[in-house]
Amino acid sequence: MPFHQVIAEESQALGKALPQSDATDLPQFYKAVHNLSDENALQALCLSGGGIRSATFGLGVIQGLARLKLLGQFDYLSTVSGGGYIGGWLTAWIRNTSRQEVLDELVNGSGDAKVPEPRPIRHLRDHSNYLSPKVRAFSADSWTLAATMLRNLILNWLILVPMLAGALLLPRVHVALLTSGVFEGDGLKYGFVLGALLGAFALAQLPGFLPVMRGHTKSESQFRWRHLYPLCGSAILLADCWYKVRDSPPTLAWFLGFGAALHVGGWAAGCLWYRKHPPAWVSLWIILSGPLGGALLWVLATTGFSRLADDAILYATFGPPVLLALVLLAGAIFVGLVSFQEYIQDPDREWYARTGAWVLMVSIGWVLAHVITLLGPVVLLASLQVTAGWMASAGGAASGVFSALLGWTQRTVRSVAANAERVSKFWSVAPQIAEKILAPIFAVTLLSWISLLTSVALNRGWVSYWYEFYYTVLAKPLPGALFAAAALLWFLGYGLGRLLSVNRFSLNHMYRNRLIRAYLGASRKRDPDGFTGFDPADNLLMKSLSAKDRPFDRLFHVINMALNLTSGAELAWQQRQALSFTVSPKHAGSWRLGYRRVAEYTDSGGISLGTSIAISGAAASPNMGSHSSKVLTFLMALFNLRLGAWLPNPASRDQKILAKGGPDSPLVLLDEALGQTDDRSPWVYLSDGGHFENLGLYEMVRRRCRFMVVSDASADPKYDFQDLANAIQKIRADMGVPIEFIGGAPEIRHKKDGPSKHCALLRVQYSVVDGEGVPDGRILYIKPALSTNESRDVKYYSDNHKDFPHETTADQFFSEDQFESYRRLGEQSIEEIAKDWHPSSATVNGLLDWIENGGANILKAATTSTP
Repeated sequence: MPFHQVIAEESQALGKALPQSDATDLPQFYKAVHNLSDENALQALCLSGGGIRSATFGLGVIQGLARLKLLGQFDYLSTVSGGGYIGGWLTAWIRNTSRQEVLDELVNGSGDAKVPEPRPIRHLRDHSNYLSPKVRAFSADSWTLAATMLRNLILNWLILVPMLAGALLLPRVHVALLTSGVFEGDGLKYGFVLGALLGAFALAQLPGFLPVMRGHTKSESQFRWRHLYPLCGSAILLADCWYKVRDSPPTLAWFLGFGAALHVGGWAAGCLWYRKHPPAWVSLWIILSGPLGGALLWVLATTGFSRLADDAILYATFGPPVLLALVLLAGAIFVGLVSFQEYIQDPDREWYARTGAWVLMVSIGWVLAHVITLLGPVVLLASLQVTAGWMASAGGAASGVFSALLGWTQRTVRSVAANAERVSKFWSVAPQIAEKILAPIFAVTLLSWISLLTSVALNRGWVSYWYEFYYTVLAKPLPGALFAAAALLWFLGYGLGRLLSVNRFSLNHMYRNRLIRAYLGASRKRDPDGFTGFDPADNLLMKSLSAKDRPFDRLFHVINMALNLTSGAELAWQQRQALSFTVSPKHAGSWRLGYRRVAEYTDSGGISLGTSIAISGAAASPNMGSHSSKVLTFLMALFNLRLGAWLPNPASRDQKILAKGGPDSPLVLLDEALGQTDDRSPWVYLSDGGHFENLGLYEMVRRRCRFMVVSDASADPKYDFQDLANAIQKIRADMGVPIEFIGGAPEIRHKKDGPSKHCALLRVQYSVVDGEGVPDGRILYIKPALSTNESRDVKYYSDNHKDFPHETTADQFFSEDQFESYRRLGEQSIEEIAKDWHPSSATVNGLLDWIENGGANILKAATTSTP
C-alpha cells in the first residue's frame, strides 16, 4: 500500500479527526494534517540510537517527561537502535498493563515503601549488562554468549567456506587444462574454432550497440551477456590454444589472415543481422583493422607471450588478460581511425570507453583471483620456510625483549600526557589504516590459506614444507577431478545453506533474545526456563500492539531501520547506500517500496516487537549504509559479525516469500558478503536504523508532526552534532523541508569547555514545501551534557570517567553507577529545561512556546536564524 494510506490509517488509530475520504494522495493528506489545531496536531517523541547509553539516558528523559505530564500527549514514539530498547520497554509495559497505569507509576512510583521504584525500572537495573547479566569470568551467561557465537560461526563457515573453496578451485582447473592433453589434437581444433566463433559473436554485436549505427544497448546485463562474456571467453580459449602451439607458431601471414577473418566476419555478420550498413570508407577501415590486430597478435606471440608460457601458473594468471589488453589496443586504434570526418562521435567514444572499463575490470579480477589462488599459497609456504630459520632463536630472545618492554612501558606511561595529542591523532587515523591497508591484506591472506588447505585436502596430505614443490601440485593434469571437486564443494555449501537459515544462525537471534529478556520481559510476571533464563512469552507480535480490545491511541511506536542499497541504482544515494524502513503496530515497509500489513509480514503471525528492535539496533553488520566498506563487508560476513537480517521485500508480490521469516537460499549470504544488497531483489537486508538516520526524526517529518522532542544520546564526544546534521540533510534532500536552529547555534558543549545547556530549539519549515500559511513545526532537541547543576553522584562519575556522557557505544556492559548516572542525567536534563515553567495546563506546544519566548534561557535571540 502507498505511504498516504499508511499514515491515514495511523492517524485513524491515533483518533485524529482527519477527512479520510479526502486522503487520496499525499498532498491532500498533508493539507488535512496542517489544518489540525495546535491542541490536536501530531506530536512525536524521538529516541536516538546509541546502544544501552541511549536507552538509559532515554529512560531518564521518559521519566522527566512523565513527571511534567507530557509523556502521554505524544502521538508517535519514534525510535532507532538503542532508543528502540527503551521504546520497546515502554511499549511492552503499556501493552502488558495499561497506558494510564504506566504514566501513574512513572510519576508516583510503585507505591511500595520498601521498593518505591517501579518493578520494570528495577528489572532494567538488574539487566544493565543485558548481553550477559552475570559478567563473572566463569558465569554461565558469559560462556553461553561465547558458545553461541562460536556455534553460529562454525555453522556460517559450513556454508561460506565450501562455496569459497569451490570458487577458488576454478583457477586450478584452468592450470590443469593448460598442462593436460585437453588442448591437443582435436581438442586444440575445437578450442580454437570455439574461441574464434565467440570472438566473432562479440564483434557482431557492435552494429546493434553503437549509437552511430542507431543501435541501442538496452541494459548493462544485455551488454555483458552478448558482448563482454563472449569476448572474455574467446580470449581465454585462444590464449590456452596458443600455449600448446607456442613451440611451433603459425606464420605472420596466418596471423594477418586470422585477424582479417575474425574482424571482418564478425562485423559482416552483425551488419547483416541488424541490417546496418556503414559507409564504404568505414568498411575499408574495418577490413584493414583486422590484419592490423593480427599483426599485433603476432608480435606479442613471438616475443613476450612465448617467455610467459614457460611457466604454466604465470601464463594462466596473465595470458588471457594480456590478450584482452591487445583487444583494447586494437579497439583504440580502430576508434581513432573511424573517428575520421566525425563518423564516430562522442556517444560512440563513450560506449567504447565503457566497454574498455569493463574489460579492464574483468582482467584485473582474473589476475587477482589467480594470484590469490595460485601464487598466494606459494607466498605462504615461502614465508613459512623463511620463518623456520628464526623461530628457533625467538624463545631465547623473548625474555630480553620482555624485560626491555617493561622498562619502555614505565617511561611511556610517564610521557603519555605530554604526547596525548599525537596519540589522539594516531588513533583517529588507525581505523582508516585498518580498513584501507590491513583489512585487504588480511582478506587476501585468508583466501590464500583456504586455497592452500583445499590443495592439502585434495592431495591427502601436506603438499610440502618447501614451496618449490607446490608447483608440481598445481600442475597435476586432473581438470575433470578438480572441476568435480569444485562443483561438489560449492553444492555442499549451497545445500547446507538451504538447511541452515542465514538469519537464524547470524548473531541477530542471540542479540534479539537478550534484548527481549532485558527490556520486553521487564513489565510482566515472567516464567523463564529454569536452565536458560529465557521466557518466549516476553516477546510480543507487533500486530498485538493495536488489538481492538486494547486501542493503541497514543505513543504509537514507529521502529526505524535501514534498508541497505550497497549496489543500488540511485546515483544520488551512492554515499548513503541505504533507505528508511519502518515497522509499526500496523505496517512494515518503506515509502519507496510500499508497505505491507504487519500481521501478514513474515512468519508466525507477523513480525514481532523483539525482532524489530533487534534489527533496528543491528549496528555491527556487513552492510551498514554509508558506513559500508567492501573489504570489511566480506570479512564481517565471513566471521559472522552479522546482527542485521534478511526480510521479504515489501514490494514483492510473491505471497510465499512475504510469509517467510527469512530466505531459504544461501545466495543472499554471498550478496551480503560481496556488498550486493539492493531493493529490487525478493529479499532486502535490514540493519541498524542509524545506518540511515539515527534520530528517528526523518519519518516524523514525513508524517508532518508539528511538535517533536528529540533525545539525541548518540556518541558525539566532540559535540559536532553529526547525526542532527545528517537528519537535516536527508530531510531537505528527500522532502524539501528545511530545518534551522531558532536563535542561532546551540550552546551545548563538552564539559571541558564549561557549563553547557541541555537543549536547543529548531524550526521545521513545512511552509517552504507545503505552501505559504502552513504552520511550521518545532523540535526540542535534547543532548547529554553537563551544566554543573547535576547531582553529586553524577558529578563524581563524570569526574572519574573523562568520556562521560559520551562513552563509547562499544561498551554495552553497564555497571550500576554507570546506569544510574546516565538515567539521572536524562531525568535531570528535563528538570533543568523546565525548572521555571509553571503552566496551569502542561502541553508540549506550551513548553516549546515558553522556550521560544525566552524560557529556559537557551536561546541567544528569540528569532529564527537565516536559512
